[in-house]
Amino acid sequence: MLKPKLGIGRLSIGLLGSYTKVKYAYNIENGMRYVIPKYQNYLRYNSYLMGIRASYHFIIPVKRLDPYLCISGYYNNYDYSDYIESGISYRSHFNAGYYAGVRYYFLPWLGVFGEAGRNGFSIGTAGISFKL
Repeated sequence: MLKPKLGIGRLSIGLLGSYTKVKYAYNIENGMRYVIPKYQNYLRYNSYLMGIRASYHFIIPVKRLDPYLCISGYYNNYDYSDYIESGISYRSHFNAGYYAGVRYYFLPWLGVFGEAGRNGFSIGTAGISFKL
């Protein structure tokens, strides 16, 4: 949701959400990990993240380009299960993120985006963007 003009840009506020579930096979002899759906010895990782983000969108003369800077605050909860040693580790924490992004709209309502920085999910994110 874009707010009125603020300085050289506009401010928007939105929600964050993510869920990850990964299972790694584990080779006991050499300690190597690799992703495989079914294996006798494996490690499991589950994580969910919820938060809020604020973005500052710069107003530039290129019509369909939207560069922006973001900050976020989020809660991350995850568990890591080691079925080799039967250990389970639960962790949760609040954290902050910061990142820069750019959107390019091919149509007035459809575009692509890319973000880089520390956002809680990864160091880089890309995807499709819709304007409602």
